Amino acid sequence: MNNKKFTLIEVLVVVAIIGILASLILPALGKARKKSQMSVCKSNMKQLHMAYMMYTDDNDDYFPFDIVDMSWNDHLAGYDGRKVDYADLNTNTPLSASQYSGGVYACPSDYLERADDTLTLSYSPTQLTIHGGSFINTGQRGITGIHWGSGAPVSLQISEINQTSSTMSTFEYMASNNSLGAGGRHPSKYGGGGFSVVLPSTFFANVDNIPHEESGKSNFLFVDGHVESLTSQATLSISGGGVGTASATTGTMWDAHK
Repeated sequence: MNNKKFTLIEVLVVVAIIGILASLILPALGKARKKSQMSVCKSNMKQLHMAYMMYTDDNDDYFPFDIVDMSWNDHLAGYDGRKVDYADLNTNTPLSASQYSGGVYACPSDYLERADDTLTLSYSPTQLTIHGGSFINTGQRGITGIHWGSGAPVSLQISEINQTSSTMSTFEYMASNNSLGAGGRHPSKYGGGGFSVVLPSTFFANVDNIPHEESGKSNFLFVDGHVESLTSQATLSISGGGVGTASATTGTMWDAHK
């Protein structure tokens, strides 16, 4: 029998076909991978909601908050599946990546580098700022804030929130100075005075850093426990009509006091 050999033209045609197939398949695989990452982020946020609920059950219905040496996520240790020594929680420095894992606080779409030996923090609760004990900042009407001294916690009781299905509790925020475990004050190497509770204005000033850029959307956790993928502008819609702004969130999804 005569052995029929491939000609150079036939080989080139086969290579060209493989190249075309690869160009069609690889983008689809990339999109599937990104959708998978977005789903993992949603799962993380739902687990955070469960940690919130267990924490509020043990703390007079209040959400966790930042203090000088402990962040809101430090307060959730023990409710979120982590085992962290109290001595490592009660500091104003981030947890050590060589000693602990990020757990549900790290979104797989968060590729930003942190300082050496620090853990990724990809989420923030909505911020609450109360002036003089009674006046709430119009752009900071969230569930929790920073507590500097004596008195009541600077956070809401979940029973105080009337519209739980349209009120956000937590959102994705990815920045190099957001590290798991940092308290109310960061040393300069960890962000120069930043907080682990992020302002809405800070979020909207950095919307180009959408974590799931292929969809132009971020994941948002609501007080009732469901998670939605929304554009940043969609979160500023006001029930009944109108649109808020980053500095005036009254009536929007960022407003836990409506």
